[in-house]
Amino acid sequence: EAKSIGAVNTVVNNDGVLYGYNTDPYGFESLLKVNDVKIKGGKFVILGSGGACKSVRYILKKRGAKSVVVATRDEEKGDRDGYITYKALSEYKADVLVNTTPVGMYPNIDACPVSDEIIGNFDTFVDIVYNPVYTKLLQSAVKLGKKAVGGLYMLVAQAMKSQEIWNNKVPDERLTKSVY
Repeated sequence: EAKSIGAVNTVVNNDGVLYGYNTDPYGFESLLKVNDVKIKGGKFVILGSGGACKSVRYILKKRGAKSVVVATRDEEKGDRDGYITYKALSEYKADVLVNTTPVGMYPNIDACPVSDEIIGNFDTFVDIVYNPVYTKLLQSAVKLGKKAVGGLYMLVAQAMKSQEIWNNKVPDERLTKSVY
């Protein structure tokens, strides 16, 4: 997975040989499962084209999303297949919008990556930001009657996956259950 994604966030030193893993896909998929957000056949838009986007995009495609589009500020990327610019986002409708940008994260908690007009184009919002637990994006989504999912569970699930990799032992599942 780490090789496919192009990013590592967990390293194991096994007798002087370093092995890299990426626990973000596990954490993101766990977040969707516990919040009953279906991937297979769904249409997704990901905000941001950085490292977190790569993991989210990877798991969505692997699990059978009908379409995955990335909204980016980068005008050059916005012209490529599978990417759109933020300007084009107002004309795009999908099932789920996933925020992988840091917009709305502490200390800039009053920032929201999209307008209410754009929020109206989606049914479900997933913000992988975990501080604050309930971002301005999620608050706006709920006010408009949308489903809203915060990123704290993803953080805990990926941390547990790292512990499993480091210790070669599955952690107690009750740890993630205490998040909700």
